[in-house]
Amino acid sequence: MKQKMIGAAAVLLAVLALAGGSGQLAALDDFPAAAAITALGTQPDTDNAAPLTAQTAGETPDFTKKIFASASAGENALRIAGVTVSLHEIQVEKTAGASAETAADGDGAALLVTGGAQATIRGAKISASVPGSQGAVGSGADTVLQLTDSSITTTGDRADGLQTADGATVTAASVTVTTAGDDSAAVRAGSGTLVLQGGVYTSGGIHAPAIYAGGTVSAQDTTLTANNSEVLVLEGGQTLTLENCAVRGNMNGELDAAEAQELYNVRIYQTGDLADRQDIANLVMRGGSLSSGSGDLFYLTNVRCRLQLSGVSIEDAGSGVLLRVAGNDGASGWGQAGSNGALAEILAEDQTLEGDIVVDSISTMSLTLSGNSTLTGAIRVVDNAAGGSPAAENAVVEIGPGCLWSLTGDSTVSSLENNGTIRYNGHTITLADGTVLTG
Repeated sequence: MKQKMIGAAAVLLAVLALAGGSGQLAALDDFPAAAAITALGTQPDTDNAAPLTAQTAGETPDFTKKIFASASAGENALRIAGVTVSLHEIQVEKTAGASAETAADGDGAALLVTGGAQATIRGAKISASVPGSQGAVGSGADTVLQLTDSSITTTGDRADGLQTADGATVTAASVTVTTAGDDSAAVRAGSGTLVLQGGVYTSGGIHAPAIYAGGTVSAQDTTLTANNSEVLVLEGGQTLTLENCAVRGNMNGELDAAEAQELYNVRIYQTGDLADRQDIANLVMRGGSLSSGSGDLFYLTNVRCRLQLSGVSIEDAGSGVLLRVAGNDGASGWGQAGSNGALAEILAEDQTLEGDIVVDSISTMSLTLSGNSTLTGAIRVVDNAAGGSPAAENAVVEIGPGCLWSLTGDSTVSSLENNGTIRYNGHTITLADGTVLTG
């Protein structure tokens, strides 16, 4: 039997809600228009265009294997607003109607869940093939989207795969998300909470991280890959937690000449002036792996942040810089040059670290090694490129019992507490008071 395309005339398809606590399904007319599943746009098949309602008590409209599609700008192929609903094996397609700008609240996305809706969707195939159209968006306080065993594909620029906005909660279990365009994150938390359980998330464009965390994001047993971009971006004041995830980025300077001098794999930052905000960004990685094909592994700028690493397997084929804590030129709106350094706390537990740590003179970095952690590399303090006023302390290092720092070059730190082991390997450590340690 031919699958039905849900058409433009079926703006209000169904209300799945219990009437007055009676345990019976009510007809569509008993609810306001906002409480509906809607399909917007012109479809080639309108055989199923009439509103679908529960005709008798206990009868539930069946949307299994239905196709929802839109080819018009500013429309969703499927919009779920204000209801509690479960959908299975549906297809949601945004095939035309490019937008000059991407609507942060999901207008124009293939799938939008909004207005406090509670949507459980399993076995869906969601696609958007035009610029500015996200795959699936949960938007609005009290809105919940649970997506399981599904796939999301976007091909246009500015077309994120899976997104939260305005306080929504989105949970994705065993979901595959693939984006191809520039500025198209596989996952973007604009605000709200996003939970990933398993699944594979891949981006192909530049400025297209696997995860952009402007809200609270957690992932467990998830594969995250950015083929031509930094793989993780975390905004100030937000939290990103990864457990047993395989994470790989490859910021491509050949494709993006403007970024060729600032290649990095993970960025923690905030927009605006650092002095205006006191909240802290938190990136937690436990287990799993992190690998980089280019640039610095971590880049922290214009932000207060805490980075916690525990048992992560790190492979860095980039610049040899493990961590850069520094200001920037301000051109991207990340504070003002000369006053946009970072204040970073680095906590490494049972963690192997290789590569140099570079801190510029307007930034502050504290490093604590605990458990059986090792650092193989040098710590360097360099002048801020814009000549900003130096911070009181640039690099504070604590080496816990059972931990090791093996130097690969002469190093400079503001203060050093060593309860473990330092291998100088012929190099020196210079303290802020001018003391030179040679081992």
